Amino acid sequence: MANRVVDETNKQAVELKKEFQTLMNSIIDGDDYAIHDTNQAMRVLSSITRLKTVKYIPYGVYVRDVPQEFKCPLSGEIMGDPVVLDSCQTYNNFSIQ
Repeated sequence: MANRVVDETNKQAVELKKEFQTLMNSIIDGDDYAIHDTNQAMRVLSSITRLKTVKYIPYGVYVRDVPQEFKCPLSGEIMGDPVVLDSCQTYNNFSIQ
């Protein structure tokens, strides 16, 4: 079962990397690219980072073992890309986009 999860994660990472490459080519090669492309590239890169984070969490580590300050207050998940707002609250970047 663990191998199936790793295989699925690897497939997702490959697809995200292809999408990121396409977006980066559009940004680099295009004189007039949309800001949406830049934002989407950042989201895809954040997703790749999240997949790598999940991939390397050791089997048997449960979310309850993680200190509360490492979890996003909105999603309850471990923050892979924490962002501190002006209000001094920390959220996972993916949760607030």
